[in-house]
Amino acid sequence: MRRLFALTVLFACLTPLPSPVQAAAAPVTTVAGQEQVSQLMDKSGLRAALRNFSAYVGQSLRNPDQPGVSPELARRMAAKVDIAFAPGFLDQAVKDDLAARLSADDVRRLLAWHDTALGARVTALEITSSDRLSTVILPPAAPPVVSAARQKLLDRVMKATNAAEMLVDVQIQVMTAMFRGMASTAAMSGNNVDIAPILKEMSDRRAELLAQVKPETMDELRTTYAPLSDADLKQYVVFLESPLGRKFNRAVVKSLQSALTESGDTFGQLLLGSP
Repeated sequence: MRRLFALTVLFACLTPLPSPVQAAAAPVTTVAGQEQVSQLMDKSGLRAALRNFSAYVGQSLRNPDQPGVSPELARRMAAKVDIAFAPGFLDQAVKDDLAARLSADDVRRLLAWHDTALGARVTALEITSSDRLSTVILPPAAPPVVSAARQKLLDRVMKATNAAEMLVDVQIQVMTAMFRGMASTAAMSGNNVDIAPILKEMSDRRAELLAQVKPETMDELRTTYAPLSDADLKQYVVFLESPLGRKFNRAVVKSLQSALTESGDTFGQLLLGSP
């Protein structure tokens, strides 16, 4: 799980706890606006994360500890992942959804922040961490020892991003989307599949998984942001906790959830349609 952590924590660092609901602004609708959303996906590191997401899902399916998944089912599932969770599809689905959730002014201000030296550096660190842990199989290095003051800043990052919970919830959501897609496809052919016991088992294991993930989460935050000074880390925390940061991050997670649901349906059709 540790090797796969950084890819999800990159999403998590785009996904703080929800802020109070505000009136929706006019969505991005112009071609130029769509291009700016695409630029935002590049500059925020979101597109880089999506490129690796198929590999992340495939690795998760090959985990022998997945509840309710036999080795044979895991083999068949993994064979369909690259199609159903193709980076190109996820990229387009997330971009379209983000354009509907963010206003042109939101996108302009977010691009401005990511164009700052700190914004660009933070994104580069998160992408580097994501790439490293999604490809390297070596045991993880020990995280750096930090001061009490820096630990407080990292605690704020953890709280603002809801990182550990996001990691566990994405894993559960991917599996849930896949099983629901399988069940939906089976129902269309007259075969009702009861996935409730499997979904319950995954839900029941959430607390256990969360307890395992939280220490790993903090270790990865210490490692990922080690090159940042305390002052820079504090500025990043301020952005994460700001109304604009929260709105963007909330939009990202909603867009990802929507894309995963659609991918899950496609996955179910592919899985039941061929051996």
